[in-house]
Amino acid sequence: MITKTPALAALTLALAAALAPAQAAHAATSNALDSLTWTTTLDSGANGSAVLAADHQSLALTSSDYPAFDALRSTELTFGTVLTQDTTLSFSWSFNSNDENGPAYDPFGLVIAGQHVQLSQNDGDWAQAGTYTWAGKKGQSFAFYAASTDSIFGAATTTISSFTSTPAVPEPASMALMMAGLGLLGARMRRQSRG
Repeated sequence: MITKTPALAALTLALAAALAPAQAAHAATSNALDSLTWTTTLDSGANGSAVLAADHQSLALTSSDYPAFDALRSTELTFGTVLTQDTTLSFSWSFNSNDENGPAYDPFGLVIAGQHVQLSQNDGDWAQAGTYTWAGKKGQSFAFYAASTDSIFGAATTTISSFTSTPAVPEPASMALMMAGLGLLGARMRRQSRG
């Protein structure tokens, strides 16, 4: 009876230690944009901006806009990061075009692993909004972008809010393998206590 109690205690501690990373991953969800390291990139000669709120809970991206017609050119502003682990990103966005020609001239979207994904609709309302969730892999790049096809006649501003960054939890297959190993360990301990 005495040999079973330490074996059961060891098995319980091993199980608790194995489950701790999964619980820690849920606790690591962050609601602030400063939970990741971001880089702002602006095309040469562009005057767009990325402004992070003082509380780091929202981000405002404004596309380029110049008062003179001779400034006519396409520009892009990005606010991006590279994931250091598998992570799910979620956020809300609110887009407002002030371009006199409409939202098609100042699109907003994402650059995921080098591919542009436009979220604003060219033929949509001048004010648009939505939510987005993306499950990224370690090493993948992710960026918000504010572009301007003409850089004149008014800018668009997009506000990113309700941003969350959640690291991935261990896969069920990993957990099953760990449980099988603990079962074998328990069976061996039981066999040793009988013999």
